[in-house]
Amino acid sequence: MAFSAAQARLQDAVFVRLGADADWTGITDPVRVIHRSNEQIVGLTADDENRFRVRSSEVPAPVAGDIFTINGQDYQVIGKPLLDRNGTWRGEAKPV
Repeated sequence: MAFSAAQARLQDAVFVRLGADADWTGITDPVRVIHRSNEQIVGLTADDENRFRVRSSEVPAPVAGDIFTINGQDYQVIGKPLLDRNGTWRGEAKPV
């Protein structure tokens, strides 16, 4: 198995295990999003900071203002998400 294929399988496994299905603005099919609130990140609830990761193969170009819904909760993308070397968008969102 080539390294790129092994890397893709690993990324798929991470998103299956840690992600949740979400509806995303402008995307017809559900996408898999890894979402963590500040409470889950550092154990604090003072800030409403939420971080997310989504694969570029599912959401080609997320932008500030996009809305995604996980488990009935809407979140709005704030700022410009950054694309990492694995083809995963990483960004921040706020509850709507």
